[in-house]
Amino acid sequence: MVFLKALLMNPIFLAGLIAMLTSQFCKFLVVSYKKRKVCAFAVFDLAGMPSSHTATAIAALSIVYFEQGVSTIFMVALGMVIFLLDSLFNVDRNIGKHAAIINAFLGVFPGKLVYKPLRTEWGHTIGEILIGGIIGYAIAYAVWYF
Repeated sequence: MVFLKALLMNPIFLAGLIAMLTSQFCKFLVVSYKKRKVCAFAVFDLAGMPSSHTATAIAALSIVYFEQGVSTIFMVALGMVIFLLDSLFNVDRNIGKHAAIINAFLGVFPGKLVYKPLRTEWGHTIGEILIGGIIGYAIAYAVWYF
């Protein structure tokens, strides 16, 4: 119980958690609006608007900066965030493109191959990453200053 209380009182963890939950709720709203119906499972989507990965990472990075400025821990966190953003934008998006090509190729053989189509929604666009970053920073600012 003491551990849980300490965890929830930690501003880095709290900002990251709130940013993740906020961005996932926003994702639910965006998907539900686009499909014109309530899509409850959109809260569990890994891709889409906004990027909850980015929101969580930027929120934690921002709190570290607010607490310590440009320190060694901040530089390590910044490196991890840059690696994450590169992965989200480049690697994951290419995985989705490859999955679409594989699905199309396997579709050439109807009835001869039994397969489950691969998920093609991977990664994020620059806009999704940018909005996720804005959400993350805003949450960190609110957690730190209020």
